[in-house]
Amino acid sequence: MRNRGGFNRTLTEIWLGILLADACLYLIGIWFIPGEYKLSCTVGFVFGLLIALMSSYHISWTLNRFIDRPEKKAKAAIVTQALIRYFATAGLLYLILISGFANPLAAFAGIMGLKIGAYLQPSIHRFTIRKYPDPEPPPGIPDEEEEVVK
Repeated sequence: MRNRGGFNRTLTEIWLGILLADACLYLIGIWFIPGEYKLSCTVGFVFGLLIALMSSYHISWTLNRFIDRPEKKAKAAIVTQALIRYFATAGLLYLILISGFANPLAAFAGIMGLKIGAYLQPSIHRFTIRKYPDPEPPPGIPDEEEEVVK
């Protein structure tokens, strides 16, 4: 039976990319921020990081759940879920903005870690596949032990 959850190797690699990118962005960004704003920016950045992690999980969950449906139904469901995700992200950013407990620009920078993590995923995959090979090859790709029949 197919895994209907959102966790898989790709999601784990994207999460590693998000964490790596956000750590770099935070360490570079916090260097230039005056002392009285460091706490607000740190809180905003952590909230942005959490939003990025939740968004990537939601993307994975959506694809795993709706990919087996007929094309038109799958497309409609995936677009609906994307709109839910975008409005939730915008709503959370708006709450951060009006509450004033965190810096909304730092939160936005944390959320952008999702984009950087997605771009880093192929590089992270090349690194992790050497250390932790897949237990089973994808369908259609022969095992090393099997002979390729022509």
